[in-house]
Amino acid sequence: MPKRANDGGKGKKKHEPGQEEEDASDNVYYFTFQDGPMGIGLDPVPGESVGSIVSIVVELSQADKSNCIVNDRIEEKIDEQNEYILTAMFHKFDTDRSGTLDLVELRQMLTFYGKNDRAVPSVLETKQLMQLIDADKSKRIELQEWVMLMLFGFKKNYAERKKMAATSTLHKKLNNFTYEIKKGVSNFLTNLHELWCMYDRNHVGFLTPIRVGDMLQHAYKIIYVQTSQLGEAPAAPKHPPSDEDVKLFIGVINSTCDAKHHAHDEDGNELLTEDAFTLFMLQGLKDAEHFTTQTISKKRIKAVYRWRHKMVKMLMWSETSQY
Repeated sequence: MPKRANDGGKGKKKHEPGQEEEDASDNVYYFTFQDGPMGIGLDPVPGESVGSIVSIVVELSQADKSNCIVNDRIEEKIDEQNEYILTAMFHKFDTDRSGTLDLVELRQMLTFYGKNDRAVPSVLETKQLMQLIDADKSKRIELQEWVMLMLFGFKKNYAERKKMAATSTLHKKLNNFTYEIKKGVSNFLTNLHELWCMYDRNHVGFLTPIRVGDMLQHAYKIIYVQTSQLGEAPAAPKHPPSDEDVKLFIGVINSTCDAKHHAHDEDGNELLTEDAFTLFMLQGLKDAEHFTTQTISKKRIKAVYRWRHKMVKMLMWSETSQY
């Protein structure tokens, strides 16, 4: 352990009555952390000023605040991604396009996601579940009611879910149903990330036009097979897309997201980042069930959105999963 310097009293200034104390900075001792019998201790040694320790504490405090901000922002982004997917799930069962789920549509949803029969309530329980979710008592579940319920359930830890499931049979089935929905959300994000990683093999976070061209040429057939779609897999195009088509594809994606995602790409059509690609695909979930290109005038741009629509549908559901 470093010790105080000891000059044996030699050269030590004698303090006379009425004389001001010497400047504290001349006599300050510095601190280092050390292991002691009771754990971490402080030992005054020459080295750094006490003020630097205070500044470190302040910096750590500020870092904690920054971490909280970062964690909050991450949670917001997770909720945002989940909301895209939950919205697609909702619209899949809104068969009459009313913007709400009636009792029949809710029952179809519960049956579809209750594949192991644990999460499928009876008709009576479906009515009770409707009453539980239906905040405005309209006897229909609105999109916002559905999203808020699921996001609330996703944030519950295991102990909280177990406690809720013990409340009643209905709560247990609602808990199981929420778990199945969460798995569905996770599966889509995993499928999307794996699609990206097929072409970003070095995990650098972006694709060059050559790699994007490979994706456009081969990804549709690969995903068709991997997601167990019905029928024979379509043949991949014999020739890769032209450089012009690849740049158009990248440009369309980059035009739909914040410029920060392609700040390194001055023209916005030379590099495709995973963030931009993921956001573009998630946005495609909004109209996954009611897709249209009527508002798009250019034929080649329509082709980009059609590609997204087909890919999103396959990544979200296999054709063998019918209700």
